[in-house]
Amino acid sequence: MRSPPARTRNARRRVRFAGCLLAAGVAGVLSQTVVRAKPDTRSVYEVFGQRYRILDSAEGYVERGVASWYGPKFHGNVTASGERFDMHALTAAHRTLPIATDVEVTNLRNGKSIVVRINDRGPFVDRRIIDLSYAAGHALGLLGAGTELVEVRAIGVSRKVPRSDRVPMVWPPGFVQVGAYSKPANAERMRKRLEASGFRSVVVHEESVGGRRRHAVRLAVTDSAAYARVVGRLRAIGIADAWLAQDNALKR
Repeated sequence: MRSPPARTRNARRRVRFAGCLLAAGVAGVLSQTVVRAKPDTRSVYEVFGQRYRILDSAEGYVERGVASWYGPKFHGNVTASGERFDMHALTAAHRTLPIATDVEVTNLRNGKSIVVRINDRGPFVDRRIIDLSYAAGHALGLLGAGTELVEVRAIGVSRKVPRSDRVPMVWPPGFVQVGAYSKPANAERMRKRLEASGFRSVVVHEESVGGRRRHAVRLAVTDSAAYARVVGRLRAIGIADAWLAQDNALKR
């Protein structure tokens, strides 16, 4: 049997390579981390049609925006740096800063600051600029609300992965907040959608924020395992932008 022409073989290789890239991109969005066996050395990458270019240098980088955190569900996953994600290490995911960049992150609400090392890519969620490890989120006071407004400032390049073994895995009773709506009908629509998908004890919590009424749709969780299960089920039905909230935390 004759071998196919070189042009045909090359086309097949390109198709297979494109399929691998697509699979990697989908996995990255779903898990908030780009999982690879080797360090990601690309200068440009694409996730769901959005192209991201890695900065040539982090010098002078300062940005303000929303920070989130990730922990138990991703502990042990391979990060874009090639190392395993350790939720007790002071690390973070960023879309465009070079891997191994050290950044100082300041919580603009409470003034707390911490230095973390960028070792992963993400978060691929609107309005968020950095995804912190559990330990970093704990140090900055993010665990209750789930997200906070922060300032990220690059301060250099590190080869070490700082670790915070003293951070206990403590989960105050709280809720996974699925959304907050000004119109009660929209909250009721989300509640019915969740119940139709098998969720139980869906709560619609009404609260005043800045003089405006908001109706938050929430699911109760009591520990990290319950949180991971709920978030995984929400992502399976197409709801990726959910976060851990306490009774008095209502953000959207």
